[in-house]
Amino acid sequence: MRMECLGPLSEDQPVAEAVPGLHRAARLLQRGRLVAAPTETTYGLFASIFREEGIRALYAVKRRPIDRPLPVQVTGIEQLKLITDRIPSVFFRLTKRFFPGALTVVLKKAPFLSPLITGGRDAVAVRAPLHGVAQGLIRLVGCPLVASSANISDRPSATRAQHVMEDLRGRIDMLIDGGESRIGLESSVLSLEDPERPLLLRLGAVLKEEIEEALGSSVFLAPRALFGKAPSHAHFPGVRLFPSWHAMRTYLGSDNRHGSLIMSDIENAPLPIRCDAFLLKDNNLYEGLRMATRKGYGEVLVLVTPSLLARRALYRYLRRVAIPG
Repeated sequence: MRMECLGPLSEDQPVAEAVPGLHRAARLLQRGRLVAAPTETTYGLFASIFREEGIRALYAVKRRPIDRPLPVQVTGIEQLKLITDRIPSVFFRLTKRFFPGALTVVLKKAPFLSPLITGGRDAVAVRAPLHGVAQGLIRLVGCPLVASSANISDRPSATRAQHVMEDLRGRIDMLIDGGESRIGLESSVLSLEDPERPLLLRLGAVLKEEIEEALGSSVFLAPRALFGKAPSHAHFPGVRLFPSWHAMRTYLGSDNRHGSLIMSDIENAPLPIRCDAFLLKDNNLYEGLRMATRKGYGEVLVLVTPSLLARRALYRYLRRVAIPG
């Protein structure tokens, strides 16, 4: 399949709908085709909620089990009526701060919403992206869009157009290049299926404390939020965390026997031995993991600095993917 590429477009692209290529992307989605486009968290793979052939193609392209629900993206509250008929009042406490934003909310689904989207469950996950290109695309299509991460399942999410091409070239119809994702981590996921017991299902870009501040009440934490599935180590080298250069030097010994890539958030860091380094920023972890795979490194060694500890969402993800010990 020939994949058309559009862009690059900026996140704050003024009147994104005025970009001619975006109209072509919208027409593709209306015909049941697949388009990858940027959001502020990661790149998304989009399909229309009303075209089941597109939704089935999305599952197939990602190699995603068909019983795993797909999230939906909307432009705002006015489109919620197309996917849910029950919006609890507590939801509106979140909208000013996170809608649009990097929080996905799980609500009871409308009876007419395809079970193919929800994996047969009676709930649907929904987010309003803040990215101007994603918003423009949804508006042009005229309905909410299914939007899963634009990668093969279990691989690191795509935060650059290059990542989408690595995984999905020749398998989708269009890729919209929006540069590097501003946040570079997935959204947090909060279930309001029981409005009296808000349940955080996934820890992501939005912190638990931020959600509680917006709600004015406590949020429960699902065990899977702490110990949920991370990308498979089959798709990138093992990650090890070290509290100091000394600890890393002790592990490495006198030579780089594992072909290691060292990650730290210190510019021009004094490396413990001669080896390659990657400067870790808020939004480029997935680029680092993918680069380690592309270049054949045996493992990724991460220096845990006080500044990295302070970036709680990023550090939490690193702990999830790191090799124990």
